[in-house]
Formats: sequence, C-alpha cells, structure tokens
Amino acid sequence: MQGKKKCDPSKQSPPDKSERKEVKRSTTDPDSGWLNRPQKPVGNHYLGHTSIDTKHGIITDIHVTPGNVNDNDPYVERLSLQKIKFGLSIQKVGADKGYDSSLIHHGLKN
Repeated sequence: MQGKKKCDPSKQSPPDKSERKEVKRSTTDPDSGWLNRPQKPVGNHYLGHTSIDTKHGIITDIHVTPGNVNDNDPYVERLSLQKIKFGLSIQKVGADKGYDSSLIHHGLKN
C-alpha cells in the first residue's frame, strides 16, 4: 500500500518544556489583564460585560474582568446569577459570534 508513511512516535523528539509563554503583568495594576485583540487598544486593561433586558430597556448586570479574560468565560455564570438574584425567567439570549462555543451551548441548556 502506497501513500503517507505512518509517524513513528519513538523517533520523535519530546517537546521542549523549557519554552515558556511570556505573561505580561502590570507592576502598577496587577489585577488588570493584557489585552491584544484586533481593533482594540493593546495593553493592560479591564473588560466590562453587560447584560440588558431589551424588553424593558434596563441593564440587569455589569461584571468587570481583567482584559485577558475571554468574553464568553463569565457568560453562563452571569446569566445564572441574574436568574437567582432577580428571579428572572430568561427565555432568549443574544450574543455575537464570539459566544458561539460548546461551553455556552451546554450552559444554556440548564
């Protein structure tokens, strides 16, 4: 049988564990997080995550995280908190493409 050769794991060199990712941390504001996203200012920042009840036109939650936290990380937890805190019966949610993850889809089923 011709085609691609199978890779022999015994002939591969182990990954170099001495390579470490540089973590940028502010010496003046260590709670902030390094933000480096397209069309955003680069540097140590915070992110504000806001939930809105569009039917009534009110903000129901604001949550601040370091700038290096992914937007979808606090999403499900913040919705659950609002359900408990305000007794909300959340029927529909909306978000942009950045929130389209299996973690979000699974969390919304509960």
